[in-house]
Amino acid sequence: MTVRGVRGHFLRRVPGPLLRACACALALAGVTQRALASTRELVVEAPAPFKALLEKNLDLERAARLAEADTLDDIEWARLVAAAPAQGRALAQTEGYFRAEVTAAADPGDAHRIVIRLVPGKPATVGRFTLEFDGELARQAERGDAAALALQAQLRAQWALQPRQVFRNANWDDAKAQTLATLRNAGYAAAIWTATAAQVDPASDQARLFLVADTGPRFLAGDIVVDGLARQPERNVRLLAGFGTGTPLTQERLLAYQDRLQKTGLFDQVAVIYDPDPAQAGHATVTVHVHEQSLQQATIALGYNSLTGPRITLEHVDRKAFGLPATVSNKLQWGKDIQEWDSSLVTHPAESFHSWIVGASISRILSTDDEVRAGSVRFGRTQTSNALDRTTYAEFERSIQCNKPDQTLYPDVTSYCVDARALSLNQSNVWRNVDSVILPTQGYTLSGQVGVGYAGGPDSAYGPYARLYGRVTEYWPLPSSFYLQGRLELGQIVVGTAVAMPDAEQWRAGGEDSVRGYAWRSLAPTNPYGATVGGNALITTSMEVAHPFTAALPSVWWAAFVDAGRAAPRFNDLKMALGYGLGLRWRSPVGPLKIDWAWGDEVHRGRLDLSVGVAF
Repeated sequence: MTVRGVRGHFLRRVPGPLLRACACALALAGVTQRALASTRELVVEAPAPFKALLEKNLDLERAARLAEADTLDDIEWARLVAAAPAQGRALAQTEGYFRAEVTAAADPGDAHRIVIRLVPGKPATVGRFTLEFDGELARQAERGDAAALALQAQLRAQWALQPRQVFRNANWDDAKAQTLATLRNAGYAAAIWTATAAQVDPASDQARLFLVADTGPRFLAGDIVVDGLARQPERNVRLLAGFGTGTPLTQERLLAYQDRLQKTGLFDQVAVIYDPDPAQAGHATVTVHVHEQSLQQATIALGYNSLTGPRITLEHVDRKAFGLPATVSNKLQWGKDIQEWDSSLVTHPAESFHSWIVGASISRILSTDDEVRAGSVRFGRTQTSNALDRTTYAEFERSIQCNKPDQTLYPDVTSYCVDARALSLNQSNVWRNVDSVILPTQGYTLSGQVGVGYAGGPDSAYGPYARLYGRVTEYWPLPSSFYLQGRLELGQIVVGTAVAMPDAEQWRAGGEDSVRGYAWRSLAPTNPYGATVGGNALITTSMEVAHPFTAALPSVWWAAFVDAGRAAPRFNDLKMALGYGLGLRWRSPVGPLKIDWAWGDEVHRGRLDLSVGVAF
């Protein structure tokens, strides 16, 4: 007979009244046990950072939150109470406090209320710090190699736990990981730790750190293998490497190679890797994985911009024009206030990373109270990289700007037009030093242009001119997840007063990415008939502070900003217009989406602006 059978047989022989009494007693005991368990309470008394640490990680805290059906019995509860002080001290040590005092006891007034108290004491700080190296880096340094000595000095200087800093387990792990990452980025792909020790002396509250990194061999470039090509020539992919056999394979060098390939516009996927086998370190094979873009690509897009209104854009790209290593692009944009066609032929970059460019454009722009029809042709050479874009080009431009004067003031003038031409030689550079090209939060971008030429028109004098332009944008991360952005833009044309300049060579301020709160191209000088025209001098500036709305939505920010600026005939005539307001930012994977409401101080009204992307 089974145990269950015996139990059932026994119960059947118990007299009815006694059986009912036993059942009531057992039920009452169960209710009492659950009632007692449900009244258990845990209170943590500790400074703010430790209170959260204990409440999140103590086994006793988790037990106190159990559902009523899963409540622990008194024996297990007592065991957890007894273990809590040791757990608390261990948790405090992870934050660098090795002499924390932790107690766990029942409240004298309520036996079911357990009080955990933690007094952290003095934190342990880093005392002596020793970082040694084995492997190829050590051998190079012993021979007096300047680069190896500099790398060793850099690693010691950048070690995250320097003397007198609080020793924390998380920082200790991060520092070790960062040092190995730096070594591997410098070409020591097989670098490992052969010894790491952190000895804490509770009497002095100091931690002695000792580490030995075996860098292994430094990996040098061998053969380049290209995978994934179907239509583009392999020779051009190899030429963009920028390094030859025997060159150290640093992460910076490989990323630069990858970046150059991506910026050709020929590939939608690029990966540059090498074999980390230490046996092949002296001649490591570099593999380039690419996936080609289609040779012909046509796109159509509908869009809206608060400055220029709705628009439709048609674009066609031929990535092997006429069977040659060159890309031809044609783009037509048609909107309410702007119609523009732009065409360019760009050769694929080769050994010097340069590309030849030939281009032409025609446009019609309606802004404020005038119409500008313009055209240009240009020829030059460009070089593109992640840190610097450099373009040298010659350009011929012509623009016809027309406006209709007020007939009540000028009844004899139905239309006033200025025809201006210019032939120029230009240098344009863009420098970047930011943490992200698409979504920067730290660093700077700097754009500079210098041009010299000869300009004029049939109704004005002809003469030489010089054009200077600069724009710097700085990004600062601040404490508590605040971010600050500042911009300064300056432009100046040195030219005779009687010489007419094409509209594209001059400047007008106002609108998004200029001075918000004012209409597009509205902050500029006026001609004798009161119509807005381009200026020979420009200044705009902006300061913006932003912060995520919530920690749960880190990509959605609010922003507050102040803008100022104007274009004028001369710097002496500049009178800054002020705009300020609030904005919403969504930091999407393709760039920031910005919605701003700004108040124009001069016009005494608000304006809504919408934009996508980052201007450099």
